[in-house]
Amino acid sequence: MDSLSIDLGRDVPPEVVKALREEIAEIEAVERAIPNTTRSADPQALMLWVQVATGAVTALAGAVPVVRALIEAVRRKGIRGAKIRLPNGAEVAVDEADPQQLERLLAQAGGYAAPPPASP
Repeated sequence: MDSLSIDLGRDVPPEVVKALREEIAEIEAVERAIPNTTRSADPQALMLWVQVATGAVTALAGAVPVVRALIEAVRRKGIRGAKIRLPNGAEVAVDEADPQQLERLLAQAGGYAAPPPASP
């Protein structure tokens, strides 16, 4: 299984974190979402570990839909300042990510193979 983390910051109410966990758990490639406050750089900040099916984020083609779904879930909950950390160390700022920036960031971060070009 591959893991991502979502740093939520300090001020997210517990009921919002719970609702986010439940929504993330419904994403197709997600195995589970686990709250974790002990591994964050800021011990009082909230973090979710998101375990996804093995291989779901190891290629750019798989990573983009999963990360996009996570971003949309965080945005729907109104959480500002959240960051998603990928298994290869790349970080996506949820507030700033748009689809084109997301794909470029994932490709530039390394560790992901770009999808093959479309056949003419």
